[in-house]
Formats: sequence, C-alpha cells, structure tokens
Amino acid sequence: AQVREVLDRLDLRKKTKPFSRCLLCNGLVNKVAKRDISHHLLPNTRQNVFEFRQCETCHKVYWQGPHYANMNALVQQFLAGDLSEN
Repeated sequence: AQVREVLDRLDLRKKTKPFSRCLLCNGLVNKVAKRDISHHLLPNTRQNVFEFRQCETCHKVYWQGPHYANMNALVQQFLAGDLSEN
C-alpha cells in the first residue's frame, strides 16, 4: 500500500526505470561485456548466461536469473497499479 501511495502521490509510475540501480549501493547499473566480468561468475552462470549488467559504483554483477521473472512481474504490477490492498 505504501509503494502504491508514493507512486501515485508523486506521479512516478511513468518515470521509473526498474532494475537500473544497484540493490546494494543504489549506483547505476549498465550493460557489461561477459568477457569483462567472467572471472566473477560461477561456472554454470558463465556457461549458460550471456547478458550481464554491472554496478558502476560497487561493481556487483547482475543477470536475469530464475528470480527475474517473478521480480519483474511484481514491479510491473506496482507500475500498473494492479496490486490488491492485502
């Protein structure tokens, strides 16, 4: 309910940029070449994932793992205003 209220009161729904900020330090997250970060990856991720993003401040690496679809669906519900009150 609080997220909905903030988005509505400040008219932020069209201004949001999901997944553009680091969850650890709030730095900007940008695309990065796999070759530049492959030494940070576990073998399975290195072999099966091809697109990555990295925080320009703390250098945390992100990719669209199994959790991404659920996170994105939740974010889209917030932005569309489709969440129930519970």
